[in-house]
Amino acid sequence: MGEFLVIHKAIALSHAYQCLIYLLMDIEPQKSMTGREYAIALLLSNTAMAVLALLLLMFQSLLPLNPSDLGIPTWDILPIRQD
Repeated sequence: MGEFLVIHKAIALSHAYQCLIYLLMDIEPQKSMTGREYAIALLLSNTAMAVLALLLLMFQSLLPLNPSDLGIPTWDILPIRQD
């Protein structure tokens, strides 16, 4: 019974965060997206994630929890196949 209560609270909390994000970003959840809007949203979110991944790799040496003290990866470490 206690596990159900924890899951119920987690769902309620996530719904509250979702409503807050919708409010801050002026999103109407009842409104349907067109195919064009969906494609643009998909491209923008994927571009944002790619930029975030690139920034994480570029500033990897400055970030905490880097026990190996890894630096910025170079492009020449990729193996080139000579077929």
